Amino acid sequence: MSYGASDPPSGWDRIDILVRCPPPGPAALRQPPPRFPDAAARAGADLSEPLRVDSIRSYVPIMQPAVPHEPRIGRLTGLLVEALVAVALTALLLAGAEWGAGVYLERRLAATLAANLEETRKDFAAGVLAWLDINPVPLAPDPELLWRNRPGSEKTQPINPEAYDRPASWTVTVDARGYRSGPPSLAADHPGVYRVLCVGDSITYGFNVDADDTYPRQLDALLGRRYPGRRFEVINAGVPGWSWIQGRRYLELEGLALRPDVVVIGHGTNDQFFPTTVTDNERIGRSTSWIARAYRRIASRLARTNLYRLAGLLSPSRAEPGRGCAAQPAGACRRVAIPEIEAAIREVDAMTRAAGADLVVLNTDFMETPAVEGLHRAAAAAPLRSLDLVARFRALRTEAEERRARERGLAPAGPLDAPRSADAQTVVLRVANAPRTSSLRVAGSALLQDAFRFDEPLYDDGTHGDERAQDGVF
Repeated sequence: MSYGASDPPSGWDRIDILVRCPPPGPAALRQPPPRFPDAAARAGADLSEPLRVDSIRSYVPIMQPAVPHEPRIGRLTGLLVEALVAVALTALLLAGAEWGAGVYLERRLAATLAANLEETRKDFAAGVLAWLDINPVPLAPDPELLWRNRPGSEKTQPINPEAYDRPASWTVTVDARGYRSGPPSLAADHPGVYRVLCVGDSITYGFNVDADDTYPRQLDALLGRRYPGRRFEVINAGVPGWSWIQGRRYLELEGLALRPDVVVIGHGTNDQFFPTTVTDNERIGRSTSWIARAYRRIASRLARTNLYRLAGLLSPSRAEPGRGCAAQPAGACRRVAIPEIEAAIREVDAMTRAAGADLVVLNTDFMETPAVEGLHRAAAAAPLRSLDLVARFRALRTEAEERRARERGLAPAGPLDAPRSADAQTVVLRVANAPRTSSLRVAGSALLQDAFRFDEPLYDDGTHGDERAQDGVF
């Protein structure tokens, strides 16, 4: 008996099965012989036997090996797509984490400000970097200089300390190049124009005064009046908080490229007044190779992220000072040590000489820190043109105080006979009371020391240091 068609369908194979059956009955003998004796022979059956043999043809599916298909995209393209998807997912995760960190920091703004203030007490430069967004003057982070003036910024704020008899404010306007004042064009070639580049800290910048009252702007006006037939350009490149290390690096990377005829530079207060745990040389680095600069640029960008700020807020503060502090007296680490100030001034002198420019070094350290010693050492090692503005202003102030004392019949200002103390100082304030009120008080706090606050009465009765009763001077 045969089942199925003679030709199997596509994808199927034919199987011939040989079956031995018992001798058939009389009716079966009348059946025709098998249709496929060749199949039986191939299977090894003896066709001479008196047996009925049916060849059963069956069709079963077979599993053929998969035919390889040509890929729609190449292997390299596939790997590239996978990499792009991975990068996109990572970017989305980081963006979400950055947004979440920003929300958290915004909610903890008060705690963040308190942490930044505490950091400023330990490390002034770190505090400035943490306070850039709310600094009294608009500053921006910089990978080479730590920070600089924010280009294109403008801000008006009250004068601090406040004026006694009137409300007063000052306005900061910074041009697109980051300078508070300067000519419209700073082309390297300036034929017929004498260019003065003023570099420094908040004294040069003009903190608390409008642009016309800064010394670079007044110097520009003074030169124009004294030499009316000549053309001058005075550039104010001062940045609040800068040290000698930052000023030197600015000249090295940008300042001397302006090809000034003379560089006027003055730093000092920020070098020695504030404490630190990492020196400026450690933060800025000495190398100017493209690898070092690329590394500092990447690190600067990372430091501006919310994730970095959050990590700094949550992580414990650095307990051990940097290597630069180990070379300074114990417990008195400052941003720039005295030998480093001397070295920076000598390097500035060498750079300006090599650039064909003159150099004038200013002492603008009105806090009278030990930084001036570095200037004196550098001047002793090589001839320098220098101006001691601190000594000059001290002489002018003493002259004005003595004149006012003579006009009112008072003793000249000077040291007190009060006993000296390592923990406290005695200060006598003499205030001329123009409105003639019955009482006055003096109140305030020490710089960066909120715990040290004072609120004391003033006297005009001949006691507590008052020289003449009822003279209007408390």
